Amino acid sequence: MVFYIGATDWNYSPEFSDLICESHIDSKYIPKFEHVLWDFSSKSIEFKGAIKAKIAHLLIQSHFHGMFKDAYHILLDYFSQLRPTQGINYTKVFFIYLAATQKPGEIKNFLELLRNKKQHEGGKNMIPILDELKLEGKLEGKLEGKLEGKLENQIEIIENMLNAHLNWDTIQQVTGIDIQQFEDIKLQLQAIKMPPVIADQALSNNTSQMSAYSEA
Repeated sequence: MVFYIGATDWNYSPEFSDLICESHIDSKYIPKFEHVLWDFSSKSIEFKGAIKAKIAHLLIQSHFHGMFKDAYHILLDYFSQLRPTQGINYTKVFFIYLAATQKPGEIKNFLELLRNKKQHEGGKNMIPILDELKLEGKLEGKLEGKLEGKLENQIEIIENMLNAHLNWDTIQQVTGIDIQQFEDIKLQLQAIKMPPVIADQALSNNTSQMSAYSEA
């Protein structure tokens, strides 16, 4: 039995023998059977099943089909139905998956909605996600790490182009980033890596220098 959710429908043969590369092994030794396929790629955001399965289905669908915002209200209701249990902390697992697959701004919006819902309900029927697990801090760290990796990648690509003696007109055409944006990206990366106070001072000093340069 195959359970599948993806960006496109499952288009492989259900026959086991069709999934095996050509081989010198006599076909009579290859088992003859078909798998049962449950393809949820084209399903609606509504899903029947246990609450954890519903959440997992929505999060995966949101990742592949860009429907996270559309699922906000349903996810908020589902998360309110989760109960703390022994063993795997599924709430934490779900939010780590969100941090790895969704845009930082959208996750922060969802967390704000979740916080408001929790405060409105007075904690009733809601796992204290942000407090008990200190989830907000963990997500912030993960999101910053994701952003840091993206900025480092952009800087590396542009620096490789500069080392190859490409001019900025060509670099901007390829990357969509001009020289001022490149400097801003480096400052943003520096701010992420620095302690908050030092980062604020560095950005403030840079702004003052840019203003003085403009006035000159």
